[in-house]
Amino acid sequence: MYVDGETHLSLLAERRIGIAQNIDDAVYVHIGVGISCGILVGGAMYRGANGAAGEIGYLAVVEHAARPADGAGSFEFAAGGGAFARRGQQAAAGAAGAVLRDLAGGDPAAVDAAACWPRPRNGMMRRRWRSSRTSPRYWPAASPPS
Repeated sequence: MYVDGETHLSLLAERRIGIAQNIDDAVYVHIGVGISCGILVGGAMYRGANGAAGEIGYLAVVEHAARPADGAGSFEFAAGGGAFARRGQQAAAGAAGAVLRDLAGGDPAAVDAAACWPRPRNGMMRRRWRSSRTSPRYWPAASPPS
């Protein structure tokens, strides 16, 4: 039995039975409520000097120079599950948001991250709302804001 974080265990599973079989150096990025990554170096999990290697949710993002009040990291706040929900709610409230409103039972405030990335239903793919905020200005900055 292994006890570790979800992202590290996911990377180990990929190495054992998934896409990373027979690969000694790999990075696994997990985007959910937060954002993190697992790093495999030389076949071993890399944890860094203080055990925080892969905690990319706290990377500085140009849009969010100040730390969000909810405790999320700047990158998590800009690109994690909460960001999809916030942007989905904004889109659902607009004139072109009918699909998202439908997925949320008619209530734009009920749109969550899962509604923004629906799964196939009855063999048919639902239309997907795509974030318009994919430009490099929302990507992590190389260094923390001054």
